[in-house]
Order: sequence, then structure tokens, then C-alpha cells
Amino acid sequence: MWKICSAQIAFAASSAETKTFVAAEKLLDTKLYGLAETGFAKFVEQHPDSTNKVAAVLHQAQARFFQTNYDGTLELLQKGFPVSGMLADEYQFWIGQTFFGKQNFQAAADAFSAVAKNFPGSSRQLEACYLEALAESKLDHWPRVIVLLQTPTGKFQVAAKTQPDSAFFVEGNLLLAEALWKENRFAEAEKVITQLDGRNLTPEAKWRQIFLLCRVQMAAGVAENALRTSTNLLAAARETGNRGNYAASILLRGEILAKLGRMPEAIQAYEQNLSEGSVTNVPSEMRRQSFFKTIDLLLAQKETTNAMRRLENFIEKNPADEALDLAKITLGELSLKQFVATTAGTNRVLVATNLFEQALTNFSAVVTNFPQSQHLGKAYLDRGWCLWIQENISAAESDFEEATKRLPASEDQAVARFKLADTQFRQTNYAAAVTNYQLLIERHARLERVTNSLFEPALFQMARASLKIGNDAAATNAMRKLLDWFPNGSLGERGVLLVGQTFTRAGNPGEARELFINFLSRFPGSPLVPEIKLAIAQTYVQEEKWPAALAEYDEWAKNFAEHPLLAQGEFSRALAYDRAKMQTNAFILFTNFVARFPSNQLAALAQNWVADFYWNHEDFRNAEKSYQELYQKFNSSPDLGYRARLMAGRAAYDRSDYKEAAKYFSDLITLLDQNTNSPPGLTDEALFALGDTYFQDFLSNTNEATMRDAIQALTRITKSSTNTIGLLATGRIGDYYFQWAGLDSAQAEASYNKALDYYGDVLKSEVADVSARSRTEVCVGNICVKVAELKSGADKKAWADAALNHYMTVVNESNLRDGETFDPKWTYEAGIAAAKICEGSGNWESAKKIYQRLAAALPVLRLACEKKIAACEIHLETAKN
Repeated sequence: MWKICSAQIAFAASSAETKTFVAAEKLLDTKLYGLAETGFAKFVEQHPDSTNKVAAVLHQAQARFFQTNYDGTLELLQKGFPVSGMLADEYQFWIGQTFFGKQNFQAAADAFSAVAKNFPGSSRQLEACYLEALAESKLDHWPRVIVLLQTPTGKFQVAAKTQPDSAFFVEGNLLLAEALWKENRFAEAEKVITQLDGRNLTPEAKWRQIFLLCRVQMAAGVAENALRTSTNLLAAARETGNRGNYAASILLRGEILAKLGRMPEAIQAYEQNLSEGSVTNVPSEMRRQSFFKTIDLLLAQKETTNAMRRLENFIEKNPADEALDLAKITLGELSLKQFVATTAGTNRVLVATNLFEQALTNFSAVVTNFPQSQHLGKAYLDRGWCLWIQENISAAESDFEEATKRLPASEDQAVARFKLADTQFRQTNYAAAVTNYQLLIERHARLERVTNSLFEPALFQMARASLKIGNDAAATNAMRKLLDWFPNGSLGERGVLLVGQTFTRAGNPGEARELFINFLSRFPGSPLVPEIKLAIAQTYVQEEKWPAALAEYDEWAKNFAEHPLLAQGEFSRALAYDRAKMQTNAFILFTNFVARFPSNQLAALAQNWVADFYWNHEDFRNAEKSYQELYQKFNSSPDLGYRARLMAGRAAYDRSDYKEAAKYFSDLITLLDQNTNSPPGLTDEALFALGDTYFQDFLSNTNEATMRDAIQALTRITKSSTNTIGLLATGRIGDYYFQWAGLDSAQAEASYNKALDYYGDVLKSEVADVSARSRTEVCVGNICVKVAELKSGADKKAWADAALNHYMTVVNESNLRDGETFDPKWTYEAGIAAAKICEGSGNWESAKKIYQRLAAALPVLRLACEKKIAACEIHLETAKN
């Protein structure tokens, strides 16, 4: 197709000119395109008036074309076309070729059309007609392809009569048959194909003819005929000597067998492309397709375990395969389905956990490592489900949103939209949730499975969200559609309850209570009566009418002692006593709750309340014991368990048992390190507590090893966190060294220098806020004051001046960045410290001005500052006298 037409050369030229041209032409013939381009460019430069210049420019353009320098090719051809003379058809033809190479198929089709139209005597006529149709096929303009190739009076058919043995005639008819197949005109397609039977086709063309015939027969619903034809196809593929053709034939035969329901035979066919001997001679795309079709067939036969094992093997052995993203997504989805089935049916926790982690790992790998994957939207959707299961709602929202953007209009996109709205609802972003529930209903009404499965809960949630933001009209509209579209649904009656509950949360508890009472009169036998009664109690809680609320809860507990919601009612009752400031009663109820409902999901929260009760009453030993019981007995809530370990350590810390506290924190850090899905930030919090614990232990025994342990704990935070807690850790290490210097005069100066280094890191940080920077300036000033006390003479003054400079940086607000305002606490600390230095050096005027500035900046301190100002004025007057 891409042959070079040697231009007609008129060598009425010098031997030097001829030599240069022929040398460049030989380079082009031998496919040394870079050298050929240079040679023809040199020819044009040296012989600008040569009669062979037009041919030289054409050949230079061809050399560029074969180097895929398409823009450079077009530049030469389009510039040279007006003066191309007898080679104009070649210029026009290669303009078409170049646009085709750029995949600008419409421009290519137009250019080839111009060859056929404007140069009827060109030797490129038939080829250009075929290529015009080929370019249109790349645009899926199949009706246009049919018109170009089939019309009897069209340029292709007319040109074909003059070149009946041309390869382009065969190519054109094969393309025509494909176009008819695409347009479901199967009988016509088969007729065009069979008309080539009497021709002496090349092995390649013969194979393509039979391949297309198989496709047409299968699409026409005569799969048995297609299967018989596929036998000839395999023979034809062998004749071509092209392993890719044979592999494609195997793929097609497997597809035909699968359509006939002969699944084992289809798998056996596909496996011919997957055998060890086929690794090097079957094109990777063919192997890939065979593999995934095998997986599909195994899943169709419910051989999920076998499919997963094959996928794992594929991923392990093909780490650089182009379909690794699809393999990981497929394996991840199968793992997630198995996880759901396992956790729903049994208590195989370890197996389920492994399946879940496998799913999440595979989805995350696609998102991270395959940013251009066509399956990226599906990966985001699937990972969003995993994050939703983990209760990582914010991250799930981000993934579902990405999925809605990347997925085409489909059931998957509808699910992504629904879950995006759910995550926004969970995070109280109700306006956004309403928008996405509405978009789901507007954009996916034609998808029956979506309307049947998602519309009812979407309308229900839309009503809830609309009520949350006070849009009663939208809520009413959603409820009306819910009752009209799903008259037998369970959510309509609940919707009435929903409205009342929402009024309660929205601050209209009296109105909600009236609605609930009306509901009880309308539906006295409703199974929702216990929920309504609980909701009535909640309205009193909302109004802080504690006697009425507690009476309702006490009556509910008595009347519905066997109800499934008993645990929820008792928990709400205990909370009501707590909020009514009857902590002793609440303590009894929560303690009893833990004993009565140890397996209830609220039991951990009740135990946590009991532990917090002890903590708040500074009964640290019982608090520690209760937190221990929380993480030892209630492992269904791992995040709460982690927090309980942290609090147990803090309880031990507050009773000054630093060794025990350090053990709690160290054990917690080990657990968090082993769990990649642990709550974000908790490891840093535990490390911070561990560092402070070691440091308190150091203050009591001045063991330098303990001090190093403290610094090591916080250093880990500084290395892994560049956010606020990382800066706090950096500053806290500076505090450690500062205090250490005060305990050990022998190494005081070295410790002060260490502290200054860490404080300096905070001051240089781009993420440190004004409070962190101002605090650090004060801390550095304090160090300078301490060092000045160790010095004498000029050194003493230099350190004192340095301290004053750091304090005044805060007082003068010269450390503020755009958009920041001063921090009152540290401005006050800095001002008082700066004034003290001025007073110590007898500079009462400066001290007075500092106090005046503090009084203006901090009105709440005006009276105190005015007293200090008056004292400064007395000193100034004394000095003056």
C-alpha cells in the first residue's frame, strides 16, 4: 500500500547533479530515510533550478513520511503542490497518505478523493479510491464506504474495470463486504465475498476472505455454517505462514463454539493460543484475547476458583503486559464478590479479609499505575465500593466521582452516580447528594435494570436530603414520585416517618411530634409503631425536655422489652440520661447495656462511654481497665479499639506509670504498622504520645537513652508527615532539647543548638501556619535569652539582641504571610518577653511602645498593659530628672 512511485526524472543535467540525486534515491530505496532526507534536501539547496527539484522535494517528503515526521511531510508537499506539475497527482496522493498516518482520516479521505476526481489518468486512481473508502471506514462511516465501493458508476468500480487484476480491487471488495457486514446486510456481504472465489488470490487475501465469511455467517445466525467454514480458515491461515493469522482464526473458532454453547470445546480452542509453545509466535494481543475469553467462559460455567487462579498466574507471569490493568480489575472484582459471599454466608474472617485486601490492592494498582487505562473508570468504581465497605467515606466519594466522569453512559455509571450521592449524604453534603440523585433519575431512565433497582432508594434518599437542607418542595416531589412509581414499595410508608424524623433533626421537634402522633392514629397497627415511639422520645430530647424524654424512654423499655430495637432504645435512653446530666443513671444504664447486649454493635460505644466516664472523673486506673476491656472484648470495631489502646496509654500516663504507658503506645504502633487500612493519622498520634511519655520518664530519671527514645519516636513522625503534626513533632523535639539544656549544664550549649536546628526547620516550612511560626519565634527567643545568661560582654549582648529580634518579629507581625492575621496568644507572649528585655537593659521607651502596641492589638489586655505603660513612664520620668 505504501509503495513509493519513482518520479519521472529528466536528466538533462550535470553529472554532479545526477550523482547527488541518484545517491539520495538509493538511500531512499534502501530505507535509510534519515540520510535520504538529508540527501534530497542537499540536492534542492545545491540545485534550486534543477528540472528534478519537484521530484527531489517529493522524495524528501516521502523520507520524512517514513520517519513519521508527518507535519514536516505536509509542510513540503503543501508548499510544493502548486508547482508540482506532472507530479501533482503524486503530491496529492502523498498528502492523503500523510493525513492517514496522522490519523486525520477525514482529511485523508478528502485528499484521496481529490486524486480520483482531479487526476482521472493517474496510475494512483484505483488505489486512491480504495484508500478513500478505507479512511472513511476508520471513521465508522460504513454507509459512505458502501456507496464509494459498490456504486456501479462510482470511481472505484469504473477504475476496477481497467485494472481487474489489481490487489486494490480485491482489497476494495473485502472492505465492501466488511461494510455490508457492519450494516447487518449479511446476504449482500456473503455475495461480495463469494464473488472472489474464482480469483487467484494471494494466501493472505484468501485467508481474509474466509475469515470475513465466518464473521458474516456467525452474525447472520448460521453458526453451524460458520463452524464448518472455520475449518477451511485454519488451513488458509497455515498457508499464509503468519502465526498471527492462525491465532486470529483460533480466536474466531473459539467464539463460534461458544456461541453454539460448546463451552469446553471453545476453551480448548482458545488454549491453543495459550500453550507454552505459542508464547513466542502468537501475537500478545491474540494471547491476551484468548486468555480473557477463557476466563469469561470459566465464569459462565461457575468455575470462579479456576478463573481466579488463572488470573493470579497471568498477573505474576506478565508484569508488563498491556492487559495487566484488565486482569487486575477482573481478579479484584472476583475477589470482592467472593468476599461478600464469604462474609454473608460464614464466619471465615481470615479468608474474607484476604479476599478483600486482594480486591482493594488490585483496584488501587490500576488507579495508580495505569492512568491512561480504558478501564480506569471501572477501577475507580470498584475501589469506591471497597472504601465504602471500609467506611472510608470521603475517599469513596472521590473514587465514585472519578468513576462518573470516566465511565460511559451505562449501568456502571448509574451505580457510580448513586454511590457518589450516598457518600455525599453520609458526609452531610445534602445539596450535592440531591443533585446526583436527580442526575441519576434524569440520565438513566431508559435503563430498565437501573430504574428497577436504584430509582426507589434514590427517590427516598433524595427526599431525606431535601429535608435536610430545608427544601420541602423537592422532598414532597420526591415522596410523590416514590408513592406513585412504587405503590407497593416499603419506602413509601417509611417516607412519612422520615419526614417527621427530619423535622426533629431540623429543629422542628414539636411539628415532628404532631406528625408522629397523627401517624399513630392513621396506622395504629403499623410495624413501625415502636420506631415512632422512639422518634417521639427523640423530639423531647431535641427540645431538651428531659423529664418527658426520659418518661418516654422508660415506658418504651417496659412496653417493647422483646422488640428487635430494644438495644437501640436502651442505648438512646442511656444517652438521654447522660445529656440530662444524670451521669450516675447513665453510668448504670451503659454498664448494664454492655452486660445485656455484649454482641450488639453499640456495645463498644457503651463501653467507651463507661471508660470516658472514669477518665473524666480522673479515675485513671478504672479508665485504663475499661479501655483495656473495650479493645479486648469488642474487636468488631477495630478503629474504636485502636483509640481505646491510645486512651489506656494516656490513662497510665496520667497516673504517672510511664513504663506501662509506653508499652500501650508501642504495642498500638506495632498493630497500626501491620494494618495498612488503619485510621489515618492515628500512628502519628500514638508516636507523639510515646515521645512525650519517654520524655516524662527522662525528666524523672535523666536517663539519656530514654531521651533518645523520645526523640526517635517523634523523628519518625517528621520523616513521614509533612503536615501539621509533622511540624508539631519537629517543634516538640526542639522543646525536648530546650528542657534538656536546663537539666544538664555540661551539655547545655549543644542542646540549645540542637533545639535551634529543629525550631529552624519549623520556621522554614512552607506549611507552617502563623501560630506555629509565632510560637517557634518565641521559643527561639527564649533560647537566646538562656544562652545570653551563659555569656558575658559582647556575646551576651548579641544573644540578647537576637532574642529581642525574634520576639519583635511576632510583635511587629513581620512573620505574617498573605492573608494571615496575628495569633493573639503568641503575640502577647512575644510582647511581654520583648518588653522584659528592654526593661532589663533600661530601655523604658521601647518597653512602653511595646506595651502600647499590645494594648492596641489585644483590647482584652488593655488595662494590664496600661499599668505597665504607667510604670515605664515613671522610670522615664525618673531618668529624665
